[in-house]
Amino acid sequence: MQNFLATINYMLAQTEQEKRLTILYVCLFAFLLVMLIIDAREGKKWVGGNKLLYKILFVALVLALIAIVVLYFVLK
Repeated sequence: MQNFLATINYMLAQTEQEKRLTILYVCLFAFLLVMLIIDAREGKKWVGGNKLLYKILFVALVLALIAIVVLYFVLK
């Protein structure tokens, strides 16, 4: 696990400003996914009644949350 985190840290060799922006962009993407999931369950204005799209959005949200956790521990 430490080797994996070290590899990601090496690949993401960034300045402090770039690190903060990376985390911000991933968080904004996760927020967009949350809004789309809420719309898929209640409003159905953007997504419509497509259940497959709802499942895809939910999986993408889980992956985005995992990415946020990994970025937080790697970039700090």
